Amino acid sequence: MVSIIHQFAILLLGLVATTESTLAVTASGQQSALNLNPLFSNGAVLQRDVTLPVFGTGRPGEKVSVKLGARTNSTTVDAVGRWRVEFAPAPACHEGTVLEVSGEQGTSLRVVDVLLGDVWLLGGQSNMQHPFRTYPLLKDQTAKINHPEIRLLSINPTQPKVPQNANSTRNPSSLVEPSFKNAWQAACPPYLDEFSPVGYYFGAALKRELKVPIGLVLSAVGGTQIERWLPAADMAKTKPSALFAGTSSDLYEKMIAPLQGFAWRGVAWYQGESNANDPLSYGRLLEALITGWRRELTMDGRPFIIVQIAPYLGSPGQIKPESWAWLREQQSQVATKVKDAGLIVTLDLGEADDIHPQNKEPVG
Repeated sequence: MVSIIHQFAILLLGLVATTESTLAVTASGQQSALNLNPLFSNGAVLQRDVTLPVFGTGRPGEKVSVKLGARTNSTTVDAVGRWRVEFAPAPACHEGTVLEVSGEQGTSLRVVDVLLGDVWLLGGQSNMQHPFRTYPLLKDQTAKINHPEIRLLSINPTQPKVPQNANSTRNPSSLVEPSFKNAWQAACPPYLDEFSPVGYYFGAALKRELKVPIGLVLSAVGGTQIERWLPAADMAKTKPSALFAGTSSDLYEKMIAPLQGFAWRGVAWYQGESNANDPLSYGRLLEALITGWRRELTMDGRPFIIVQIAPYLGSPGQIKPESWAWLREQQSQVATKVKDAGLIVTLDLGEADDIHPQNKEPVG
């Protein structure tokens, strides 16, 4: 009975998120241009112990007031339609607080159940992206999982590409995977069914060790090469020929650039299978990605965790097993060379005939 009541509460919270935090409404009842970035939605986990930013978009010149719990701040929307305030660092908080934003035209936004803890960005391809329900050995485990202080948010890979200088015209609700109902969701069914097992088990390990709320933002797409995740400036310096492919940097612009300005604890990156056809180029591309993400997401000094690709033989003629060994060597070299980077070894967790190993808990 308790489980049913809790699940109903989670569904109700998602409905509240849709009606309360994604649309800003003026006192006259008309939709306003004032918006919060979708990362600031019901159930959010914000980063503890660092300067805490809150930001969004609005009409140029409009005054914006922001209240986070008992703390307040204010600013004015800039000429391109963006606003941002910052709050002093605060420790972990297990009790949900309220984030309120108001504009001078009577517009108001209200986000509830906000926690403070550690927030991690989860990137990569299918072994990071594929949800619990796609793994026969794992799909029944989610019924036993109920962690209200581990919060999940999934970035929508099908959202339209929007130039970075057009942030004010982006539909805020398009950033989040529709099944998450424009809100962070607790790690329990039905949302955990749609989430990364590697990501969840990683978050659960952090929660056990640190005893603080954990936020996990999943931004990953299966079958993608690393070139699609690099900022264009870094791609131009590292592999200029890829810029003519048409898809280079597209996933960075759709699924990483909109996350700029948020406060993070670090990144966990699980990718490389789609680059195994050219393994000796992978090291410099991965190093460029780490450099670019740290710069664009203001993550200097934050850990960057590299998950090693697991052994896989593939179909005859499809792949050379030694190519994966060479790529793993590239991953190891980058983890050793780059400051505050680390390698998660999965050499004993692969499956010869399955590119998506079922045993995800040891990886997390």
